[in-house]
Amino acid sequence: MEALTYDRALAFQDYIPPEEYKTWQPRKLMMLLLDIDSSIGMTSTISFGLEEEYGAPAPQRT
Repeated sequence: MEALTYDRALAFQDYIPPEEYKTWQPRKLMMLLLDIDSSIGMTSTISFGLEEEYGAPAPQRT
């Protein structure tokens, strides 16, 4: 988890004060990242399916 948090922080390094890196507290850094961009904490799901007819939505499967 720490590696992921600090990896994401690199993308925002211009917005993060250097002292935040010195404390090495992933939870604190993650809260700072969420303040910068609230979409960082979001999850998403991608679904796909085979179209039986071109342009028609794929049937829903459960």
